[in-house]
Amino acid sequence: MSDWGFYDNLKSDSETDTVNNYKNVPFWVLLEPIDFQINWKNTAGKRPIQTKKERRYYEKIWLKQTKILLANQNSLNSINIYSNPYSKLCVRSFNKYGQYGVQVPCYRISNEIYSFFGIIKKNIKYAEYLIIIKTPIYQYSKWYRYNDIKKLYRNIVKTQLSSNFEYANSSWYILNNRLKLFRCLNIDYLNNKCYLIERVLHDILFELNDFIKIKHFILNSIK
Repeated sequence: MSDWGFYDNLKSDSETDTVNNYKNVPFWVLLEPIDFQINWKNTAGKRPIQTKKERRYYEKIWLKQTKILLANQNSLNSINIYSNPYSKLCVRSFNKYGQYGVQVPCYRISNEIYSFFGIIKKNIKYAEYLIIIKTPIYQYSKWYRYNDIKKLYRNIVKTQLSSNFEYANSSWYILNNRLKLFRCLNIDYLNNKCYLIERVLHDILFELNDFIKIKHFILNSIK
């Protein structure tokens, strides 16, 4: 099973005329790894929505029983996560199959420590972009580096599975012309880059002739 293998367990798209069955996923869940999202979907995601009154009641009990205080209601968002100020959830309906959408609402600056020759250690920082995929019954997300998005684009567009992707190619050309030669983590630059990545994905979505036929290809193209 690939990283996106949970799609294999979804009902057939002909059965997903389920606007009433659509489950809104809290944004903090979408920031977590895929395995966590699947676990949440199969557990907490199936519970009835808690009323505000009931939630306040249990929050008071929790605060009385713990020394850890909620310092900030927005504390779920890491200081390294930045919202895309231009982001829009673009949704398209595919006849009887229902609505599918894509969005890149934020990005983050991550870092890893690499060891060179087993001696020299270097802290490398890089940007990752959160891609949200909306299906007729659910939504999932995953963090991608730009190189992964480049592979995704090439796999979908260059093979011309269902379209010549005229607008997607144009948006990709604009994105590549705006890229800096060396890695840049400037916030204004990343805001613009995040917007252009989302624009490419929107164009791909709207230029597809049949999303269902290549759905698994899109989601499984990045290992």
